[in-house]
Amino acid sequence: ATVFLEFWKRRRAVLTYDWDLIDWEDEEEELRPQFEAKYSKLERVNPITGKPEPFQPFSDKLSRLMVSVSGIFFMISLVLTAVFAVVVYRLVAMEQFASLNWHFIKKYWQFATSGTGVCINFMIIMSLNVVYEKVAYLLTNLVIQFGFTTIFVAAFPLAPLLALLNNIIEIRLDAYKFVTQWRRPMPARATDIGIWYGILEGIGVLAVITNAFVIAITSDYIPRFVYAFKYGPCQDEGYRHEKCLRGYVNSSLSVFDLSELGDGYTGYCRYRDYRAPPWSSTPYEFTLQFWHVLAARLAFIIVFEHLVFGIKSFIAYLIPDMPKDLCDRMRREKYLVQEMMYEAELEHLQRERKKNGKHYNHEWP
Repeated sequence: ATVFLEFWKRRRAVLTYDWDLIDWEDEEEELRPQFEAKYSKLERVNPITGKPEPFQPFSDKLSRLMVSVSGIFFMISLVLTAVFAVVVYRLVAMEQFASLNWHFIKKYWQFATSGTGVCINFMIIMSLNVVYEKVAYLLTNLVIQFGFTTIFVAAFPLAPLLALLNNIIEIRLDAYKFVTQWRRPMPARATDIGIWYGILEGIGVLAVITNAFVIAITSDYIPRFVYAFKYGPCQDEGYRHEKCLRGYVNSSLSVFDLSELGDGYTGYCRYRDYRAPPWSSTPYEFTLQFWHVLAARLAFIIVFEHLVFGIKSFIAYLIPDMPKDLCDRMRREKYLVQEMMYEAELEHLQRERKKNGKHYNHEWP
């Protein structure tokens, strides 16, 4: 994500230079008529131009900012509520399907729970797409795709490759539409993609945190590491070979007494967790190994985040925002402009010298 964003900044700089859009917003952007009409009575002198211009009071800006931030947090809480509701539904549906008298549903209750949960997710996504289509539809789709390829890359490593193939096909289809199907669109000048670049940077930071949690919580690397160094046969010697993981599977399984279910069940059932056996003084409580694994996972998240953030900052520092040839061309243009201004001023002073020969100023050239 960092390499992509840094190279995009370089590409943006080249496009801005080629289309003569450097400082375009500062030089040519005019006030909107609605803004000028609303704040025409509130004026202050612009320190740059020295002319009175309409301005917006800070209290008005603060109120609008609070409304925007409240709306954003409301939408985020709405999405989180929807996700949490689906998780709760899956837990409730799992219990209900497993207790039904219908043999087919009772046998395949996991598929029924997953299927209905997917349908609910699909309905939520389709309903939210109505909002997406009204707010920067194209960039929203691209940002969502960027988010999926970076945030969940640890869970699905093929996502970047599929996104690349999808974008190549979509670019060719859009090119065909522009050439043969659509009328030529009206161009709109802009120096960059605006706030979307900040959103992409935020997604890059979120991707680091998400992948740290995915690797720490879903993988077996940390539990195996803790077992090898703390509970395995090589706990005093350190991890040297695969023999240090002997007994790991048995250590990661807990025991459940089936007689507690009633209905004549007997025996014991093994399940994956770190809990005390039913015959201990604290049955089904978390064991010390659980807390060791949890502490190791949290430590891994902190170390992983700081390490990756450091690498991100280092890469961003190594890649300049502008290509070297572009910087040379801009400096060359600035030099030529200074030379032209100097020559114009020199010609002006020489003409003044000829007109006022008697009153010659020795400071003139």
